[in-house]
Amino acid sequence: MYYKIDINGFYLGIKSEELPENWLFNTTIDLPNNLIKPRILNNVWVETYVEKFEVPVEVPLWRVKIILHELDLYDAVIIAMNSLEEPIKTRVNFIWEYGYTVDRNSQTVMFIGQVLNLTENQIDQIFINANAIQL
Repeated sequence: MYYKIDINGFYLGIKSEELPENWLFNTTIDLPNNLIKPRILNNVWVETYVEKFEVPVEVPLWRVKIILHELDLYDAVIIAMNSLEEPIKTRVNFIWEYGYTVDRNSQTVMFIGQVLNLTENQIDQIFINANAIQL
């Protein structure tokens, strides 16, 4: 898992696949707690450039799906859900297709986090970013 940052060192997202050549810097440093706009300078996270947010307890499921899609993680979740045994597979797919909200502390989120090998901080970041989506 790698973090993508822009030319100014601001965090843009995470990637779990082969890295594009146009990435300016990549690190496996864990993302600090409760940060929405972290910045890395000289391989060190700098808090003075960061807005702090509470991690939302619950967000609309469609927002989480958008963030997972933007991070290129959406397909991995679908593959993992389809590999489950019945009746869990059907239950999880119904939640994924027809659920309205997702709770940060739910078993669904724990499953997705395990499948994608995400840290608690990375999951929190997904919820923060999902909650911040503006259309």
